[in-house]
Amino acid sequence: MLTADPSELKVIRHFFDELSYAYMCQRIVPRIEVEIFPDFASLQGTFKSLYPIYRLLFSLFWQGHAADDAVLRQAFPPEVFTAMTRTGLLVQDSRKHWRTPSMALIPFEGLYLAVSLPSDYPTGSAKKQAISLGRQAVWLAKGLPASLAGLRVLDVCAGSGMQGLVCAARGATQVVGLEASSEAVAAARFNAALNGFSDRVEIRQSSGYSGLNDDEKFDFIVSSIPFAPNFADTDTSADRIDPFDGSRLLCDFFEGLPLYLDANGSGAILCYALGGQYSIDFNQNLLLGLTKKHGLCAYAYVTDKVAMPDYINSTLEHHLQQIRPDLSEQERQQRMAAWCDNLRQQDGSADFIYEQMIRFWNGRSEIGVRHMPIYNPLITDPLVKRTTVSMLRA
Repeated sequence: MLTADPSELKVIRHFFDELSYAYMCQRIVPRIEVEIFPDFASLQGTFKSLYPIYRLLFSLFWQGHAADDAVLRQAFPPEVFTAMTRTGLLVQDSRKHWRTPSMALIPFEGLYLAVSLPSDYPTGSAKKQAISLGRQAVWLAKGLPASLAGLRVLDVCAGSGMQGLVCAARGATQVVGLEASSEAVAAARFNAALNGFSDRVEIRQSSGYSGLNDDEKFDFIVSSIPFAPNFADTDTSADRIDPFDGSRLLCDFFEGLPLYLDANGSGAILCYALGGQYSIDFNQNLLLGLTKKHGLCAYAYVTDKVAMPDYINSTLEHHLQQIRPDLSEQERQQRMAAWCDNLRQQDGSADFIYEQMIRFWNGRSEIGVRHMPIYNPLITDPLVKRTTVSMLRA
């Protein structure tokens, strides 16, 4: 497990800074802004043409490859190699080769983040990412206020600690991260120390808000709430699929706000919702009820809309293949069919899935939810698209 030794991690940070690791990542790794982990084979082909030290760095810390002891001792300064082994960033495998503990070191917004390798990378030892870093977390971080100077921040479901660390980098004087997974807690503490924020960022192992004291208040609260469409369970039986776990987490999150959000505080979350062609149905009434109950003003910035069959074919099935590679194609289809049947039994439409970032404020006269779609619903109507294409071809 990773160890958050500030002095050792300072040595590692200095080493990566001197090699301009973050800059090289931005120039070399395609689509780093959103797709943190591109296709493994194409990425490996890119790395093969690099200068030796960068080929070694990217192979180790982006793809999770192993390296011979002699090679590392020759390439890395002694104090850097020692720091990497003492903190657990490099561990020896059964062949006495050095590699990360199924983790990557990813630069983002001026930070270095230790996160799990994707489950579909052959170098990843775990089928399920304990400390994931996906596009949802990236978009939420980019939606945080440009300045949080002097604020007390709470990060619920902290994971790698990414959101809290971005807040600290933007001036927050105190950040508390809550995370249930002990492995993620260790990684988040490691990341805080690696980026020099151990004095301002505290990571607590906590289920929901349980790690907080009753008298703690925060000016800004952030969380990446997983919406329903996921297959996070590890049970093989289809009846374990519950697509509305995400909404229960959303409710739990809002229920805690009156206790821990300052009277003039605010926050941000990113989640998904279900709806029809032109409006969000499921989650809209839920969110409206929660904001009215707790006296909050919320803006839901709706940024993406995908037809449910497209979402299932392009995203959901791929996700299920990643976390449950042992399932046959027939079993995957059965599980997805069960998930869809569950959706059809709920009130409202589930023809489309929407992505939305929700900003909320306490102490404002305006109470409730205002939806701010970035797209034109008419232009995004599939029928309009087909008609337009037909007219152009004619």
